[in-house]
Order: sequence, then C-alpha cells, then structure tokens
Amino acid sequence: MTAYGELIKLHAKQLKLPTLSRYEEVLRQAEEQGWGYEQFLCELMSREVEQRQLNQQVRRMSAYSGETDHQIRSKSTTQSS
Repeated sequence: MTAYGELIKLHAKQLKLPTLSRYEEVLRQAEEQGWGYEQFLCELMSREVEQRQLNQQVRRMSAYSGETDHQIRSKSTTQSS
C-alpha cells in the first residue's frame, strides 16, 4: 500500500467514515471505467450513505426486537444466501 493509501485509511478512521477506508475497490472500478474525480467521489460517498442507512436499520430492528445487531446481521446474511 502506498503512503497515500495509508493516509486515506487513517483519515477515514479519524473522520469515522469506515466505508471510505475500503476505497480500493471503487478506485479499481473508476480506473477501469475511466471515471473522473467527481464520479469517483460520488460513488465513495454513496456507499458510505448506503452503509450508514443499513446500520441504522439494523439498530432500529435490534431495538425493536431485543436482539443484538450481530444476531440481526447473521439472520439477514443467512436468509440472503
């Protein structure tokens, strides 16, 4: 990993943007498809928003059902497989 990659991951952690720290997948896609900076940034931000919405849904379901977040996530991955 490059020095920039390490800094990106560090900054993402400090800013509490965990999805952004997994930027390599989006970077490869952007390079393959010739995206510009705005499209790349938009995709990263969209993934962060989607993940936060999913986390929020899991927390609400957990609060409603009394199950832990882990139990709910386990059920959803088992059902989708």
